[in-house]
Amino acid sequence: MRLVRLLTAAPLCLAVTAAAAGELDINLSNDTVRLGLSQQLTPTGLEAGAHFLHHQDNGNVGGLELHLVDDAAPGRGALDVGVGARGYLYDGDDDEADGGGMGVGGKFRWTWPTHNRIGFGGFVYYAPPVVAFDDIDSLVDAGVRLEYLVLRRAGVYVGYRHLEVELENGDDETFDSGANVGFRLEF
Repeated sequence: MRLVRLLTAAPLCLAVTAAAAGELDINLSNDTVRLGLSQQLTPTGLEAGAHFLHHQDNGNVGGLELHLVDDAAPGRGALDVGVGARGYLYDGDDDEADGGGMGVGGKFRWTWPTHNRIGFGGFVYYAPPVVAFDDIDSLVDAGVRLEYLVLRRAGVYVGYRHLEVELENGDDETFDSGANVGFRLEF
């Protein structure tokens, strides 16, 4: 039932942003595939998005996100930073592990100023016990990536992601940890 609820909610969340998607991000590894969509809502940088991560052994994680994104180095355009929150719905393959939380944190993308095809990015979100629910006590999601822009609005990258969940019973469960490859399209 939890998986049905998550799989029903995730496509609806993606459909909301897909109609006017500003960015599509897909990455995969041997065990995972992640799909993310985001759209800038206002000219001042308010951005909304949805994400869905499937791990063939550990289950599914999906949810919504909201950020304020801006150029952190005005005039140069080399560093974009987003501060906000990412909601998580967690449905582990273990019947005893499901729930979610609201991770607060941010993301960044830095473009090499003298060679604007190379970039570096990352994100980190933490959902403490006060904003976690059901079987989840806390959640940490972090990652980095090295990107190469093939076109002005299309990049390929290699990255590393670590998603760890602390369950209410005291167990720490690493949902995903490892390298991935992907692409990012802006439109």
